Amino acid sequence: MLSELEAGLGYTFRDKSILENALTHSSYANENRERGLHDNERLEFLGDSILGFVVADYLYRNFPDKPEGELTRIRADLVCEKNLARAAGTIKLGSFLLLGHGEEHGGADGIVFCVNNSNGDRGFYITGKADDIITEDVQRLILSGVYNAESVYEGANIYFGFVVYYLEEVLKGGEGLSRTMPAMPGRTEAASEPVSVIPEERQLELLVDNAELLTPDEWEALNNKLADISNAHQVEVAVVTVNSLDGKGVKEYADDFYDYNGYGYGENDDGILLLLAMDTREWAITTYGSAIDTFTDYRQSCIMNDAGVLEDFGKSNFDDGFNTFADECNRWLTVTAEGYDDDTDYIGWPSGYLSDPDTPKDTIKQARKFPVTYILIAIAAGLLVAFVVMKIIAAPLKSVTKQSGANNYIVPGSMSVTNAGDIFLYSNVTRTAKPKDNDSSYSGGGSSTNDSSSGRSHGGSSGSF
Repeated sequence: MLSELEAGLGYTFRDKSILENALTHSSYANENRERGLHDNERLEFLGDSILGFVVADYLYRNFPDKPEGELTRIRADLVCEKNLARAAGTIKLGSFLLLGHGEEHGGADGIVFCVNNSNGDRGFYITGKADDIITEDVQRLILSGVYNAESVYEGANIYFGFVVYYLEEVLKGGEGLSRTMPAMPGRTEAASEPVSVIPEERQLELLVDNAELLTPDEWEALNNKLADISNAHQVEVAVVTVNSLDGKGVKEYADDFYDYNGYGYGENDDGILLLLAMDTREWAITTYGSAIDTFTDYRQSCIMNDAGVLEDFGKSNFDDGFNTFADECNRWLTVTAEGYDDDTDYIGWPSGYLSDPDTPKDTIKQARKFPVTYILIAIAAGLLVAFVVMKIIAAPLKSVTKQSGANNYIVPGSMSVTNAGDIFLYSNVTRTAKPKDNDSSYSGGGSSTNDSSSGRSHGGSSGSF
């Protein structure tokens, strides 16, 4: 049995007793005292220290420019209970643990909810059949309920009640389990209402590069840019890359990622998120709150097509594409902040011009007057020039008088026209193909919307690169 675990670890222990000691739970050691067994708690203490040291050494060597505080935060995120539980699950560690009878009853198939008292991080350790029941969506629901709890007791009550609810549904053969929090015994009527699955605050960075398309320096620079733009306009601008869509559509995945990770600024969760999926080479934009009106279908097309974002993605110039996306979002947010709604007023304006702090405010305010005022001036100037030219040409022709018909120019008796007709020597036929409709371009000024799995209405668009 231990050989299977060693195969999963990729390491063979010279002293098997150390491995047995590491797998011995205190409940098992207490029930078998006559065997003189020791539990794994001392090794746990040593292992935590070594793991922290190894991670610290790796971060210190690979991120020489990051300050101590940020390195500490990254280390805490890497060695949190959730990540450790996930790693334990990949090697099926739960099936090798030596547990007492009380623990063994649910040890192989079970769920443990972990809370880190130092930083408040929360996660799950799930083994066996429970992994098929307590899915990631269910975990998000549980976490949402716990985060919204008014006390530790209520949070624990929500956790146990939710798990029991889902286990009962499975035993009854239920399908399509509810996505809302069931009412908990002992809670008030108001508290028994479904708890939102949307976190009150953003859980992740504005830049999430799970596909590892950026270098550490590129990631830091872009993440800072997104933060500056988001804070300046009070609309979150986010970029996410993933390796797989997990069977979802790209737009659905983007909507869910936005909702279930708490993206959005302020009470209305205003924001825009660009998602890249590398398994399908697809992209999606999702908007919410005020960003739906700001980033219309037309403007999204300007960002992805006209500004060259998709062209950069197609060439694998991801850093350039993401930065252009951020700059264009800043541009349109600035246009909206100035109070202009008509996109056609800004066709041909250079990217970033209106958002340039050196651009005079009066110049920006005159932008809307350009199409009408300047065109009328040009027409008037053209008519005036034409009138002057005609007067100059006609001035030398003193003997010329106006004639009403062509016969007045013929000398009497010089010629007689008896017949007239048109003869076509040859003809040309020109065929012009009808322009092909382009689905990626938009002519309207509105935003297409759809409902996400959370029930919220999102704007956005999608395509491939």
